[in-house]
Amino acid sequence: MKTIELIKKHLNTRNEIKFWTINTEKNNRHEIYLIFNEDENLRVVNSTNHYVSIYIQNVNNAEKTTGNVSFCFSDYESESEIIKIINDAVLSAALIENEYHDFPNEEFNYSPAAEIDPLIASDPMKAVDKVREDINQCLDEHPDVKLSSLELFISKNESSYFDKNNNSYSYCDGNIFLEFNLLAGLNQESESFCIRNEKLINNLNLRAVFSEHAAYAKENLTAQLPVSGKYNVVLGGEALDSFFDFFLTHSSADAFYNEYSAIKIDENIFPESSGDTLTIISNPHLKGGTAFQLSDDYGVPMKKFTVIKENILKSIAADFRYSQYLKIDFTGNISNIEVLPGSMDFDSMIRS
Repeated sequence: MKTIELIKKHLNTRNEIKFWTINTEKNNRHEIYLIFNEDENLRVVNSTNHYVSIYIQNVNNAEKTTGNVSFCFSDYESESEIIKIINDAVLSAALIENEYHDFPNEEFNYSPAAEIDPLIASDPMKAVDKVREDINQCLDEHPDVKLSSLELFISKNESSYFDKNNNSYSYCDGNIFLEFNLLAGLNQESESFCIRNEKLINNLNLRAVFSEHAAYAKENLTAQLPVSGKYNVVLGGEALDSFFDFFLTHSSADAFYNEYSAIKIDENIFPESSGDTLTIISNPHLKGGTAFQLSDDYGVPMKKFTVIKENILKSIAADFRYSQYLKIDFTGNISNIEVLPGSMDFDSMIRS
C-alpha cells in the first residue's frame, strides 16, 4: 500500500481526529552553483513529503477548545512508524487549547491549477542550461563587470491535497530561484547583489535585471551620499518588494483577532493624504504569480478579492478558521497582490 493510502487509513481509524488534511509535495530540483562563472557544484535533488495536519475538539470543564498539530512523513516511513507518529500527534493535539471552531463539511470544486513554464515541464535541466546561456550572454554584453557567484535552483513540483471530506486536487508547477553577485572596479571593490524568485523563465527578465545590477555595481564606485536634507523620493524596483507588507499584515484576520491592526474596516487608511489612492487586490490565480494557492489550509477554495479600494479597507483577509472567529465572510489569506496604477508613470515622477 502506498504511503499516502496508509496515512489516510490510520487517520480515519482515530475517532478523536475530527478533521485532517494532507499536502503531498513531490519535488525535482536541479541546482547549479558557480564561482566566477565556473562550475562549483551541480546536483539534482528528488524528494517526496507528506505534510499532515490533524484537528481534534477537546472538552475541559464543559468548555470546548480546538487542538491541532502538523507533522511530516517521508515516502520511506513504515506502517508502524506512521501509526506511532499519528498516535503521538493525537496526544500532543489534546494538550492544545485554541479557541473552538468548526471544520468544513462539504466537497468543493476547484479552479484550474497552476501554470508551469513549458521548458521546466518538459526538462528542468534544459531550463537550467537556458538560464545559464542567458547569463553568459549578459556577461558578454557587460565586459566591465564580473560574475562573483551564482546560485540557480529550478524545480518541477507535483502537489496534491486530500482531506477528511474527500476533497482532493493535484497540479504541477515550477519554481526558479536565482541569486548572483556582480563585481566592478579595478580591484573588484564594488558589488551588487540580486535575488529573483519566479515561476516563468520569461518573468526573470534577465537582460534588464542584469543591466540594472551591472549599473549599480559600476555607479557605486563613484557614488557619494547626498547632503542631509529633505527630498522628494520615488521608490521603485526591489524597494517595492516589501513596501506593501504593512498594509497586508494589518489587513489580516490575525491582526484583527489579536487586536494589533492599525487600520479599520471601511475607514480611510490615509485620511490626510493627497494625490492618487491605493487599491490592492489579492489574486491567488495570477498568471506567473509565485504565491499561487488553490485553497486555504482547510481545503476551502481560494478566490480573488479586493483588500483595499481607493484607500478604504474593504476586506479582512480571513481563512476558514478566522472567518469563524471574527464572524466575517471567508476570503482566504492574501496571496499574489495586484496594485492598481496611479495617474503618473515612473518617468513623469522622476522629471517632476
